[in-house]
Order: sequence, then structure tokens, then C-alpha cells
Amino acid sequence: MAGLSPHPSDYLRRQCFAASDPDDPDIAPTIAVPGDECIVTAIDFGHPEGSGYLQAIDETLALPGVSDASKRRIMWVNPSRLYGLS
Repeated sequence: MAGLSPHPSDYLRRQCFAASDPDDPDIAPTIAVPGDECIVTAIDFGHPEGSGYLQAIDETLALPGVSDASKRRIMWVNPSRLYGLS
């Protein structure tokens, strides 16, 4: 893009996060586009519609085609960075 030294996807990786449902069947192809650095797992726990997310950890761990390293980033590393946790 004219006037931008980094590529637009670099801004996405640096400044944005996308939340993915734990049972999202499209997470593997999504990881392939921006990478796993900007994806976090989404839960609605605490809300009435969130009762289906009681198995969120198990569903995320069972995602086919997603490496264990990516699952760790999506479930822990990225949310920690997003919320400034150490």
C-alpha cells in the first residue's frame, strides 16, 4: 500500500486480535492467513448463552489440523499479551 512501510498484515499482527469460538471448524485455515499470533479463544462463560462453553478447553484442544503450539498461543500466550498479563 502506498505510504505504508509495513505491510497491512503486519499492522494486523501487531495491533489486532480475533476471537474464535472453541469449536470453530475454520480455525486451521484462519491460522494459515494471519498466523496464530493474533487469535484468541472466545468464551461467553458467565452469560446465559455461555453454558455451552463449559467444554471450551476440551474443544479447543481437540481442534483438528491445529498444532499444539498454536493451541497454546490461542489459549494462553495471546490472551496474556492482549490483557497485559505476565
